[in-house]
Formats: sequence, C-alpha cells, structure tokens
Amino acid sequence: IDLGVYMASVTNAGFSKELEAFIEEWKNKPGNLIMILHKVQEEQGYISKEAAAAVADSIINDQKKMIPCSAYLEGEYGYNDITIGVPCIIGKNGIEKIVEIELNEAEKALFAASEEAVAKTTAILKEINVL
Repeated sequence: IDLGVYMASVTNAGFSKELEAFIEEWKNKPGNLIMILHKVQEEQGYISKEAAAAVADSIINDQKKMIPCSAYLEGEYGYNDITIGVPCIIGKNGIEKIVEIELNEAEKALFAASEEAVAKTTAILKEINVL
C-alpha cells in the first residue's frame, strides 16, 4: 500500500536522519503503512499541519481519499471500543469507511502494542475523571 509513502511525504516536517532512513527502507515494502506510521508517531507524537490539511481538503472536496486517522473501532482489526489510528476513507461526512488491510504477524504485534498503550492511557484518564 502506498499510503505510508504518502503520509511520509506530507508529514515530513523535520524528521531525524534515522527516521528518514527508516522511511526510505520501508516505503516500497509490504506493510509499509503500519511500520512507517508507528515510527513517525513514536518520534513525533503528532501529525503535521500538512497531513491535517490533507484530511480537511478531502472532507471539504469530498475526495474520498484513504488517509490514516484516529477512528473508533467496532470490530475492525479485531478490536472494539477503542479509538486508534487506522486507514480511513475521508469524504464530506468525515470518516466514511475504515479500511481493513491485511497485516502480517509483525504488524499485528505492533498494532496490538499500540492498542494496549491507548487502552492503558484511556483507563488512567477515566480513573482521574478526565474522560
């Protein structure tokens, strides 16, 4: 899937040399979306204004682009009741569809680790009455 390459191009706002090398290594490999997004989030912790503009543009112009977004899962990827980053079709109604791509075992492990981290953070926020 070339979405990882797209996200790498629109989010490249001062990546480290290590991350640039990682993106270059993974951009043409199967599973690049999960691997690249995991590394970008690990290093940057956020999405750039360029990526946010791409989402807004897809909504405003009903482009139906596939863009990684934080979405509420209801069975997708085998998870429920969690909001996490996944590929989505974005159009005039916002997230119009969550796209489930086939993940290999390494990608499944990374996704599970991300889900666990989000779940732990959510539990802490609920415990202190922030959510």
